[in-house]
Amino acid sequence: MLWDLFRRRITPFMFFVVPVVTLALLLPLLAQNALGTGNPVFPLFHDKVVADAINPYEGMGEIFGRERSLLNLLRGPWDVFIVPTWYFDGQVFGPPIILAFLPVVFLLGRGMGGWWREWTVMAVYYVVWYYVLSQQIRFFLPVLPVLCALTAMGIWLLWDQTKTRPWCRRAMLAVLVVFSLNQALFVGIYGLLRYPAALGLQSRDAYLSSTLNGGLHEDVCREVSERLRPGERYIAVLDMYPHFCPQLPMIANFLDDERPQALSRHLPPLTRQRLIDAMRSDNVALVVVLSAIDARASGIGVASQETPDLGAQRLGKPLIPALETLRPLVAGRRAVIYDGRQVLEELERLERRDTSAVPAESKSWRTE
Repeated sequence: MLWDLFRRRITPFMFFVVPVVTLALLLPLLAQNALGTGNPVFPLFHDKVVADAINPYEGMGEIFGRERSLLNLLRGPWDVFIVPTWYFDGQVFGPPIILAFLPVVFLLGRGMGGWWREWTVMAVYYVVWYYVLSQQIRFFLPVLPVLCALTAMGIWLLWDQTKTRPWCRRAMLAVLVVFSLNQALFVGIYGLLRYPAALGLQSRDAYLSSTLNGGLHEDVCREVSERLRPGERYIAVLDMYPHFCPQLPMIANFLDDERPQALSRHLPPLTRQRLIDAMRSDNVALVVVLSAIDARASGIGVASQETPDLGAQRLGKPLIPALETLRPLVAGRRAVIYDGRQVLEELERLERRDTSAVPAESKSWRTE
């Protein structure tokens, strides 16, 4: 807009009106975030805006992507479009249409030309995506319209260049047909996966088991829903908390009385006695903990299963000694369920032992 104002393509009135209208639309959300967390753009840059605050995306950068280096930054487009399942969060774009035809705009469209602003926005966003965000391909959505528009222009420019070369045009047409069929299959396969469940030809459990394969803990969430009785609650120490799990009875990340401060600052370590008191008062019947995580930063084509560090999670650390001695009720693909009352009894036993003797060094928790 500054460039348009300098070139007198817009009036000073429009230069001020557009940002004001945009801010007015965002103001309710910004105000709600600021009042609730102290950060109007929460969850972005939360630990930078609020002193001693949590970072909601902490650890995400270690799961996806490559090491943040200049070489990997330059080869990033190839990795995103050609081998996205090796380092990122899946084949989001489908066939590499954008990678194939976007550079044509730069090569045949007189370089940057009148599109230098769009190229600048995409370049800046790409650098921010690579170094600041968690390198998930889905976060390209804000610049996807510009990418698609320039890709379509690249196709038109290349098509126009081949009008005097029939064999080149036929070759290009063959490439477009292959890309189009590939994209149709890419989109259609998800429709074929979902239609049986949508039409009532497949049960909910069968659909979730065949499509998600435990990725969203739908298997253990189903067990929790079946085992939990009215008035009972459960503790969840997971990497994500999907809607498959009962939300209201869940205790995750922090206790109920810590909720007002949980997002605005780092909470002190949770003591075993404090956890015992909370489990008693909240009638905790089940404890669900993560047993495996999918990591896509290994470069092996599929997500590798790694053992999570429960000690890095606030609710997980005091549970570790008790879980070492107990057998889970249910073992899912990526999470396990323990009897909450057994966990409480073991925590109480450990607390009594530690108040009368020097505490022994705790073993590292592991899933059998």
